[in-house]
Amino acid sequence: MKRIFPILLCVLFLAGCKPQETVILGFSMDASYRIETENLPEEQESEIKNYLYNIDTVLNVYQEDSVISKLNQTKLLTVSNSDEEMLFNVLQNTLPYCNETFDVSIRPISKLWDFKSESLALPTEADLSENLSSVGYQNVQISDDTIQLLNDAEIELGAVAKGYVCDQVAKMLAGKVALIDIGGTLKTIGKDITAGVKSPDHDGLLCSFTLSDGKAVSTSGSYERSFILDGKLYHHILDPKTGYPVETDFVSATVICDSAMEADILSTTLFSENSFQIPKNSDVIYVTKDNLVYISSGIKNFKLLNQAYQVNTIPKE
Repeated sequence: MKRIFPILLCVLFLAGCKPQETVILGFSMDASYRIETENLPEEQESEIKNYLYNIDTVLNVYQEDSVISKLNQTKLLTVSNSDEEMLFNVLQNTLPYCNETFDVSIRPISKLWDFKSESLALPTEADLSENLSSVGYQNVQISDDTIQLLNDAEIELGAVAKGYVCDQVAKMLAGKVALIDIGGTLKTIGKDITAGVKSPDHDGLLCSFTLSDGKAVSTSGSYERSFILDGKLYHHILDPKTGYPVETDFVSATVICDSAMEADILSTTLFSENSFQIPKNSDVIYVTKDNLVYISSGIKNFKLLNQAYQVNTIPKE
């Protein structure tokens, strides 16, 4: 699970880069978005704005009348319009990534946790035990134009939706020079930019690096949406096997690859799996609890900006 939380990534434009002439700002999926590009025809700008405005009505599980919420209630959906087709396509592309640590059917558990409440409390063991029986991506069945949820399953796409939207907007802007930031998941087209990962211990940046033309980046971490109760940190990335936050030595995991959706999924997966993996055709940045930073050797122009941390390089095969 990766519901939207304050932006983990901060973009720093390269020196001498001229301000973009068209900026689209807004708020969707419980997060802010910003698209910077060249002057767009009014019709194309309106198309992008309408697309972003409509996302909540499809993929936001916290909106009661969204397509995904209706599916969670009825357990069966036969695609009959473009909004339902969007949900079908996202699920179809996400299910192959599901495993013991990344599971789109986490919703029966995630809805038991409230990271915004002023009165902090843990779910009861009884509630966790009861709802864990419905968690399992095998309960999400898709065929032809139908989605079916078995065993009282419910789905949530917080770890996917931002990246999916980022990729779709990039397709709309094909041929342009643009930067797309959907809740901290970034994709650049037509230019290299300098991007950074936020330091876990303060508001500054931990590091910066070059995000090359056509690449996307996403970070999953435990320090944005979390609370401390009785001296223990509880964060929002949950273990589908236990219902509790995953136990990991990482504070964050960042993935750089071609697809923003894949970067979103893999950053959550790698954070949860607690091992120094480098997915194919990707680069990674891991930050550990003992103030160590591990980077893959393919990252360009990496700079450590917080001297409380030490850097190690993971060679790529």
